[in-house]
Amino acid sequence: MKRLFIFFAFALVSCSGDDDPTYYPPVNTETHDFNPPSWLIGLWLNSDSGANSGFRVKEHNLIATTVSGAYADYQALIDMQRTIDAESAYTDELVISDTEYHVQIYIGHVETDLHFVKLSPTTYKMMNGPLIFTKQAE
Repeated sequence: MKRLFIFFAFALVSCSGDDDPTYYPPVNTETHDFNPPSWLIGLWLNSDSGANSGFRVKEHNLIATTVSGAYADYQALIDMQRTIDAESAYTDELVISDTEYHVQIYIGHVETDLHFVKLSPTTYKMMNGPLIFTKQAE
């Protein structure tokens, strides 16, 4: 039992790292946190699972949606977190192109990685998952 306790104590200390808790990657200083390419603007749903979950992509926002009506408005979440700690909410847009949009979203200590790849004018794939999304008429 003593060995087990020592192992867990060692694992806890070794996983804690030597990170500076005040360091944050560069904050997006643009007017908007999200700047998706025009091909991605619109309502996109995945119906493979029958759930019709997806994304509503606006000119300067990403909103994850579910069939139940629940949603995650990423710009609103960033704005709310900034009222608590301005430096702990930001985005890092890694790729913005005619075929790809890759953005990392940091809200507090939570990182969300969204990587959209265009397959056709009406479909895209999430690179961090097997799902295919289809553009919906609005």
